[in-house]
Amino acid sequence: MGTIKCRYCGAQFSAKLLRCPECGTRVRKRHVHAHREELQLRLVAMALSMPEKDIICSILETEGIHTLLQFPDGSGVSALTGEPAGRIGIYVAKDDYEKAVQLLEELKNAPPEDSPERE
Repeated sequence: MGTIKCRYCGAQFSAKLLRCPECGTRVRKRHVHAHREELQLRLVAMALSMPEKDIICSILETEGIHTLLQFPDGSGVSALTGEPAGRIGIYVAKDDYEKAVQLLEELKNAPPEDSPERE
């Protein structure tokens, strides 16, 4: 599978993705149709806010796991931030799913930064 170049920010990324991992721009329809059968995604997490989504995606991307996001249908908007309100689905490739789950579990079970257990 090859790479494609984002038409807005110029980032190079896997043709398997439906959005640019740098700016979030949707891949043009022709790319989506060409690779739809090859995409096998699994839901790995649900974020309740944009900052939570950013943290989870950063952790996964740091480990080389690309993410695809499913945003709310637009029916709700946060009164404070103006961002979409609701759960944000975070998907990974089927092949990366187990690694992603393990990584997020380890993070969830890690002691807090200021805990004596971390020393």
